[in-house]
Amino acid sequence: MPGEAQILTSVPDGLLALLTERLPSSLTILRRLQLATRETGSAPHARIIVASDSGRLEDGSAKPRAFTVVYVNCSAAPETQMFMYSTLEDKSQGAISDDDRSEHGAQLDSVMEVLIRLRTEFDLESISPNCLLLGGLHSDVRAILEKSGRVRPRPSGYYDKWLFRVEGLPQSELPLPEGMHWDGATLADCMLVVSRTHLPRTAETLSTLPSLMIKLEDETPIAWAFLGVDGSLSSLH
Repeated sequence: MPGEAQILTSVPDGLLALLTERLPSSLTILRRLQLATRETGSAPHARIIVASDSGRLEDGSAKPRAFTVVYVNCSAAPETQMFMYSTLEDKSQGAISDDDRSEHGAQLDSVMEVLIRLRTEFDLESISPNCLLLGGLHSDVRAILEKSGRVRPRPSGYYDKWLFRVEGLPQSELPLPEGMHWDGATLADCMLVVSRTHLPRTAETLSTLPSLMIKLEDETPIAWAFLGVDGSLSSLH
């Protein structure tokens, strides 16, 4: 059984290496943590939570076989506040045993206890009074959390996330039609994007993300996509 989950205020290199070994299933949390190491300063309420079968992640400690990692920034509301990865995601559905579910379920319980404590310590009732928004949650992990009543979907329902090999994507050499051109997104463009979607994002955050738009001659955006904080293609329109 796991001990108390470990709480970190910065991303250790050992954790990035551990997650790299678990690609591609760990891609979402890995990209979010890599971004966290590059961000100017650190969000005061951002934490990394780790629960594993080998205890704390420290130099010289045994490499964990089963572990759960969470990046949480409680103050990021109304946007995604939490990303989670569990080694349960590495297994195919038919290969998940009752022992696997029990072991990872205990880790998830440990992580949830830490999250409850952090919300109390940070006094975040005014920022996020009822819940935390969790993004990129794997269906097998979600199934465990749903049984305990820990998670529920947004009114818009669930979204799928797909992994594509970049080298396998078709190449397009077709030019844009006359009167259209490629461009990045301005803050004003991002305000338009926010008005066209019910996804919880702000124009200010979108304006900091890598973006690509197709615009008309009068600079009106008609198609766009952004590279999210977890490395995923998002707000594709």
